[in-house]
Amino acid sequence: MKFMSQRRLPHKLLRSLAAVTACLVIVAGLVAAQPAGPASAIVKSTPPDTNDVYAKDFNPGNIISDANFYNGSAMTTPTVQSFLTAQGVDCTGTLCLKSYRQTTVDIPADTWCSAYTGVASEFAASMIAKVGAACGISQRVLLTLLQKEQQLVTRSDPNQSLLDMATGFSCSDTSDCEVAFAGFFKQVYGAAHRFRSYESGTAYRSGTTVAIRYNPDITCGSAKVTIWNKATSALYNYTPYQPNTEALLPENFFAKGDSCSAYGNRNFWSVYNGWFDSSTSGSVPTVNAISGQDRYDTAAAISLKSFPGVNVKVPVVYLAAGTNFPDALSAAPAAAALGGPLLLSLPDRLPDSVLAEVKRLAPQRIVVVGGTDSIGATVYAQLATIQSQITRLDGTDRYDTSRKIAKDAYTRLLDLNPSKVEVVYVASGANFPDALSAGAVAGAIGAPVILVNGSADAVDTPTADLLTALNATKATVVGGPPSISPSYSQSLAALVPILPISGSDRFDTNIKLNKSAPSTGDSVYVATGFSFPDALAGAAAAGAGHDALYLAQTACVPAPAVESILATHVATVYPLGGPTTLTNKVSQLVSCQ
Repeated sequence: MKFMSQRRLPHKLLRSLAAVTACLVIVAGLVAAQPAGPASAIVKSTPPDTNDVYAKDFNPGNIISDANFYNGSAMTTPTVQSFLTAQGVDCTGTLCLKSYRQTTVDIPADTWCSAYTGVASEFAASMIAKVGAACGISQRVLLTLLQKEQQLVTRSDPNQSLLDMATGFSCSDTSDCEVAFAGFFKQVYGAAHRFRSYESGTAYRSGTTVAIRYNPDITCGSAKVTIWNKATSALYNYTPYQPNTEALLPENFFAKGDSCSAYGNRNFWSVYNGWFDSSTSGSVPTVNAISGQDRYDTAAAISLKSFPGVNVKVPVVYLAAGTNFPDALSAAPAAAALGGPLLLSLPDRLPDSVLAEVKRLAPQRIVVVGGTDSIGATVYAQLATIQSQITRLDGTDRYDTSRKIAKDAYTRLLDLNPSKVEVVYVASGANFPDALSAGAVAGAIGAPVILVNGSADAVDTPTADLLTALNATKATVVGGPPSISPSYSQSLAALVPILPISGSDRFDTNIKLNKSAPSTGDSVYVATGFSFPDALAGAAAAGAGHDALYLAQTACVPAPAVESILATHVATVYPLGGPTTLTNKVSQLVSCQ
């Protein structure tokens, strides 16, 4: 089955390349020798329309990594020649790319490409290899472009017209290519040069969220895409359309979608991944999901990632119920501040994976959070056989428990550094999202999260006494009305200076919290914003590693969160939970619409 070409938008701005065009004067002479003998190219054995490529893996924001796109030494002339020979096995005649020759010219170096030395009767393989090397564009990318535009690599019946518009460079969707840029060499060089020049002043900049259309027909609509890198930015500047849902259906992936489908960037991705290694290998960041069979296994897996090894001897392990959120909301930042993980348990039974994790961690102390209804006596006794230094923190209600967790943890920190607690985070105990987001930020800076009855008119005496005991100098109030009432905030402000942080929803508040205290770690955690268990363990891990924790929807990540993740250039993103909690689209950092 043939791949359909998606021709270019009008490139009237390409007239600025007149200086380059002047250099592309064809000179006479036919003296070049055949490129060196066959050499193995790294290529899959199956053609790009029958390989194991799935539409679900297409990520509109990360079509190809910078590492792959800008690798000008990916293939040499012999490997390109070998590739063309293998892929064009059914083609005969001098117009086949494996046999095609054209006289090329000298082109001086400029901002984007180094000098090109022309050759009389130069083979296509040599042109592709040399242009890629000169402009720092992968020869694999150029081969993929030639295939997705005119199928020149595999077709058995090429003609001069197809060669003259080989890469679609300076060709519009509605008219022929500009004569000044016609010819195979001009097309290959022009496309590579243009790819490099897109690195500055482009419409589709890396790290930004852009509405990208589905089709030249504006009535077909668009969708927001957060562009991961310069390479994907270059592809959109060259072909400013993304495939719509119909074009990505499994039954349509190597065929046509509907009247609003565009195929250029879909076909680039499928051809590249069909011929070569994964187009997105080497992407920054890498994405490694952490999950288990259930919330208890997932928390244990998060702990293992944070504290690898055997007989680790962590300072502390916090254990909270996995069936309800209030007790653990304050425990997560406390665990982070004291250098340990937060694990979850059933009320009446310690799951096997959690038991094994506690034994592996060999904690110097265990803190059980909540009363016997949350963590029963049987679980407590089982933990006591692992470490006799075990404490239960249980209050009369969730607010009292929160205060006890904060006082226990942070008076210990004050014993080590008897100055003061710089800031406390105050959040509603009536629901989990705001306190959950605060946990990672607070844990990273060694600050407590105190749950309060935000609907009350004023700060209660026990909370005021705790602020005094901790020597707190300011408070960050997380969430606006109705979570924290104006009168409550005013009462708190009479005790310590406050910084209110709230957003339009839980996701916006999460983003604003992360911006208020930028992380310094090299990782990011992503957890669902619709339930608490995975994010609780993740908040402790993120805080301990000085990493950010972002909340996501089930099948997408808020665009500002994706932009922030990309802007910090972290090495790794860890989605927390299995595919029913966070789908593959979250692992791809696909932006919410």
